[in-house]
Amino acid sequence: MFTAAFFTLSGESINLEVISSDSQHKTPVVVKAEWNEKWFEPGKNYEYNHNLARIASILAQCAYDDCSDNKNNSLACIYASLGVQPEKMEFNYDIDYSLPVVGNNQCAFSFASCKLKSLPSCPELVFVTVRGTPANANEWISNLNVNDTGRSEGAVHEGFFHATTQVHSALVYYLLRNRISPENCIFLITGHSRGAAIANLLGARLVDEGWFAAERIFDYTFAAPNVSSEEKTSDGKYNFIFNIVNPEDVVPQVPPRRDMWKYKKFGVTKVLSSYWSCDEQTYENKIYAGVNSLFYQFMKRDYYPFRLGSFIPSVVTRVLTGMYSEVGSYYGSKLGLRSRAEKLFWNAFPPISSNDDFDDGNNYSSDSEKEKNGKKEKDSFAARLSKKLNEQTNGFLSYSGVAFGDMHICTTYMCFLLALDEETAFAPDTCGMVEVIIDGAFECSVFDENGKVVARVLDGLLDLKSVSSPVGAMQLLGHVVIGFPSNRNFKVAVYRDSLIPSPVSFSVEKYSPDGYLEFSSEKKYVFPFKSRVCVFDAGRDLYENGFSESRAVYFSDASRLIDEGGIKQRAVFRVQPEVSAGSLHGIVTGVHFGSRLFYMSTLAGFTLMSDENSVDLYAGIGHEQTLINRFLINFELYGRNIIIPGQLDENQKRYEFVPSLRLSLSLKPLRRTSVFFAVSADFFYDEDSVDPVYSFSGGIKF
Repeated sequence: MFTAAFFTLSGESINLEVISSDSQHKTPVVVKAEWNEKWFEPGKNYEYNHNLARIASILAQCAYDDCSDNKNNSLACIYASLGVQPEKMEFNYDIDYSLPVVGNNQCAFSFASCKLKSLPSCPELVFVTVRGTPANANEWISNLNVNDTGRSEGAVHEGFFHATTQVHSALVYYLLRNRISPENCIFLITGHSRGAAIANLLGARLVDEGWFAAERIFDYTFAAPNVSSEEKTSDGKYNFIFNIVNPEDVVPQVPPRRDMWKYKKFGVTKVLSSYWSCDEQTYENKIYAGVNSLFYQFMKRDYYPFRLGSFIPSVVTRVLTGMYSEVGSYYGSKLGLRSRAEKLFWNAFPPISSNDDFDDGNNYSSDSEKEKNGKKEKDSFAARLSKKLNEQTNGFLSYSGVAFGDMHICTTYMCFLLALDEETAFAPDTCGMVEVIIDGAFECSVFDENGKVVARVLDGLLDLKSVSSPVGAMQLLGHVVIGFPSNRNFKVAVYRDSLIPSPVSFSVEKYSPDGYLEFSSEKKYVFPFKSRVCVFDAGRDLYENGFSESRAVYFSDASRLIDEGGIKQRAVFRVQPEVSAGSLHGIVTGVHFGSRLFYMSTLAGFTLMSDENSVDLYAGIGHEQTLINRFLINFELYGRNIIIPGQLDENQKRYEFVPSLRLSLSLKPLRRTSVFFAVSADFFYDEDSVDPVYSFSGGIKF
């Protein structure tokens, strides 16, 4: 399976055949890497080594291979190429999840060792490679185990802690069996995803115990989740641990570090480059082109990035912490995510007691499977809904399905490191993100530096089709979140087609390059109305200087900005049923059809007039105007046709036509539904006079 072109102790290149477990195409790809024993001189572990990170990423990738056969797996071949003899390799991949105490909280891992003959005293280099989550429910459920025992915030993620203890105990026995002295050994610890979390905790634990010198531990993790709520995670003694994260990846952001959730990682975090951390030309021609070229060799398809920096992970953590304010609510009996997610994983993966064949869960359906299931999917409601949403988002839904996998799989991390040099692979420390969270009912356009509209909000609802790179936007309950990279400038224009100034509130949040919330502002307000648009800067200026004040644009300039932004009140045809009841008009039902600017109405009901009942038929026209925020005012003119059934007195009319005027004030909490209170004036007339009769009513339009 593996062929090394040559192996050298002096620091020359080696060729490695690597197979991506993330792909269905198990064709080996030959990659060139560097290997040099001088890297492991004591004390050099606190300096990031890009070539060593490349080797670690290959080990983490190959750990997903089926290593139950100690002799015939890709990880064993990589170890051999690095100078490890077969008898020094140990693979712990046969897991019994039915064991008491630990149960699901286990992991697969391997050890290997070889002497570094070019260093003084010929220390033993010990490899510790931890596999990430396989395609079984057991370890996925362990990932959910933030603190199943206490059901509250714990010092360390419980599922990762137990798995780390398992690896630690096995490592001690490995050192004893192979007569490796703690004073004369050096560790290279690595893993991806769940394996990265365990590798992170293991490195910190080895230092805390005091048996192993910190300067002898080299620890490189990829896509590591957060592992601990302890303050000591920021202690510089752990800075030999390098956590490499993709800013687009959700996994490194959970458990959250936001609000009441305090989970973090040990060591230093290095953030891969993204579309939001450099100019477009550099990203497309250098970063994406380099990564995609290698990615295609492994996956036989193109790499799908989100091009949204850390925006999606920030939205995920916002939603999680909004639904579950602290760890205790995460374990809530009725709406708690912990139990619900566990049921989901048991349904997704069959229960097993030991691992046979596995991968990391990121494979995609084959063409034959898609063709086989195509007709069933085509006819399903979910498929039709998915197609509709995909059309509404310009294909983003289909793209996202693949991108959510690509943002996390180990192949992506490995390709970034192998294809790019250190300077290109990582984002600048100054390149973060700023988010603007706008509440309520408003219209808004976001313009880039060239004046192009890159996002639009209409009546408080995000226009999904308008959203385009380089901004991210998400509709949440009651507000819209818009994310901006900190290396570009944008202009935000806020408008409301109201008769009087409408207060629109918003807040600003600043995020670090690795996607963590650093600052959240207090609520701020702008007051747009029919003749005024409020404008403020976003992106670089907002990230570096914070919010200062908005600018007001009036009359013709405001109209031009409204037209350019596409936020002018549009005459959209709608059909709106009504049900109402009044002091004289009884129960009235009917329908309005047309636009807000002009609509027609047909209503029917009955009226209580003295001792007689009447049947009423209405036909009319109306106009709707925003008064302020979600309060609307409607002007309606009707021709009311009164029909009195039954026997009539001598002077009574069976039929009468009455002009009617109705003025209503509505509250519109939802997009279509509004609740209203109305005052009506019915103009009864005879030969000599016109007598207005006033009445009150209330109802709902939906």
